[in-house]
Amino acid sequence: LTKEKSKVYNYELIGPPPRSGGDTYGATLGVDDKIYFGGWVHAPACFDFESKRLLFVRKYTHLHEVDLNSLEVKLLFKEGPGSLDKWFGEISDIVYNPLNNSLYLMRRDGHYNLGVFKYDRDKKEICKISEYPALRATIFLDYIIADAPLGVQLIDMTNDKVTKINYTKIPSLDKGPSTLTLFAVTSLRNKLYVFSEGGVYIGDPTGTYGYEPHSTFMRLFHMGSNCARYIPGGRSKIVPFAGGLLVPINIQDMTTKPPRAAGPTGILLFLDESFIKVVLTTGRITSITTTPDSILIGTATGENAGLLSNRIDYSYKNILKLPHDIINRTPPPLTLTLTIGISEGRYFGGIPLTGYKTKRLIFRLKKENKLHIYEYDGSFKPEETEEDIYTIKGGKSVLDLGEQGYSKVVSFMLEQNDEKGKVYLECY
Repeated sequence: LTKEKSKVYNYELIGPPPRSGGDTYGATLGVDDKIYFGGWVHAPACFDFESKRLLFVRKYTHLHEVDLNSLEVKLLFKEGPGSLDKWFGEISDIVYNPLNNSLYLMRRDGHYNLGVFKYDRDKKEICKISEYPALRATIFLDYIIADAPLGVQLIDMTNDKVTKINYTKIPSLDKGPSTLTLFAVTSLRNKLYVFSEGGVYIGDPTGTYGYEPHSTFMRLFHMGSNCARYIPGGRSKIVPFAGGLLVPINIQDMTTKPPRAAGPTGILLFLDESFIKVVLTTGRITSITTTPDSILIGTATGENAGLLSNRIDYSYKNILKLPHDIINRTPPPLTLTLTIGISEGRYFGGIPLTGYKTKRLIFRLKKENKLHIYEYDGSFKPEETEEDIYTIKGGKSVLDLGEQGYSKVVSFMLEQNDEKGKVYLECY
């Protein structure tokens, strides 16, 4: 842990070697002089050579504690093993409640024992407090708020009462439909930010501030037909930084067929309500944290391929060290395939243009079409979103967004079907 004091722990408290795993979602938390981390481990790993699959018959979910003074490692919780292709819910996030000195454990990735669990640090006991599976959670006002199917769950920090709030009728800033596959939860400026595939819900579902509606949906990196999906805050956490948020966004994983790329595999945003900016384009982002003088980002060349597996790890990993002032530098060049095939009335985009001097849409259409452009940021109300309509000719054409004065987040909708139509965005 320091140059003078270090220790290597190989998950020997879980089971015998060969082991594989550790964690998928960066479930770590520091409380006082202790570090807690959770996840999953195969111990020992069981590989079926005939089917070329890693079996889950010895996969365990776990929670560990590390004493920073003695470097003693304790196994606080272990559950498993699983079956051939099913496993007990991994611990994907940990939140500390100082009111009762307990750790709240999120579990959504898995098949058995999903939900929210509480580990009492005084009694050394664990219990289940919510049946709703959860991947991420945060503290907002007097609640621990975690994702839930089709919405969020509010856990009262004083009595563990659970209330579920649905997001099925939340208006979108660009008047289009919202998306409901939720991945990350955090707070900013006395509002709750719930990130989903292709966007983020912003507001206050607790009702404390009396917003009407309680939340709005802001589209972010939502690609159209035949393009890979972008997932914010899935595998890597969203990190508070400089009074705002560092939001890592990756192209989807967990697929047996590699997705068709739409642009960079990994994108890092700096988000502060009305200020949303691309600060880095890179390969797959696996983790992120900050230090007093830098931003550290873990990257990898490999994907999570679901139940398929290899006996060796052919992925290459790196750690990028970025300066704090990267959020104020010129954003990196960005070229995106927004859609391959146009569906009538389908919304796509949600691309931040902040800091770019050149920003243009490139069309390859079979016929003339009408393009709707919506411009907004996280401080807008739905009725404040600005909408413009342009006639786009068939063939290849270019619309200069800079000349038209766009500088915030923009999303798009085309009125007519064009099965072979393509739309690209180029920013630099």
